Amino acid sequence: MNDKIIEQLKGFGCKVSLGVKGSALSCFKSGGEVAAVADCLTIDSFVSAVTYLQNHEVPYAVLGNGSNVLIADSGYQGVAVRLRAAGIRRDGHCVTAQGGAMLTPILHKSIEWGLSGLEWSVGIPATVGGGVAMNAGAYGGCRYVMQRNFAY
Repeated sequence: MNDKIIEQLKGFGCKVSLGVKGSALSCFKSGGEVAAVADCLTIDSFVSAVTYLQNHEVPYAVLGNGSNVLIADSGYQGVAVRLRAAGIRRDGHCVTAQGGAMLTPILHKSIEWGLSGLEWSVGIPATVGGGVAMNAGAYGGCRYVMQRNFAY
């Protein structure tokens, strides 16, 4: 991985790790080495990182929690970009969560606040962003609830 790319990603506020085992990035605990992982702590750093990688034709893949991802045994010679912004807040009967927030803590907060509608997500080890992107659903519930009730 090019030092200039790494420094640029760090400049956006991303924590960059090199040579990460695929088993550390996927719930399936398998896969070869990923050249770099950029953990973005804010939405702005995430957008800046992805835009930079696109503009410079650097191969990248956006990951949530890796709960529905298989990484090739041969690895990945690009950058895995993860949004780690995980804020959760209540606005009346709606919950707003950032894309890096895990579904389980959102569900627990919703229950604490006396809100319902996310019960179907019990046991799904996904982030909001990953859940929307991968069309998460279970027990007749689905991402429609997330899109209607959650901003990400």
